[in-house]
Amino acid sequence: RAGAAVREVPIRFVDRVEGESKMSTFIVVEALTLVTWWGALRAAGALRRRWRAA
Repeated sequence: RAGAAVREVPIRFVDRVEGESKMSTFIVVEALTLVTWWGALRAAGALRRRWRAA
């Protein structure tokens, strides 16, 4: 309508054959820390609910 042209551009995903991971050590440590923290919070909540029910 405004004179603009729409065109499709293909996206190519190239598999990595060799080399280092793009995931840094910081990202791995952060993920492990968060998952552990979430598990601890969930377990603490379950214990609290159990204790109140008794």
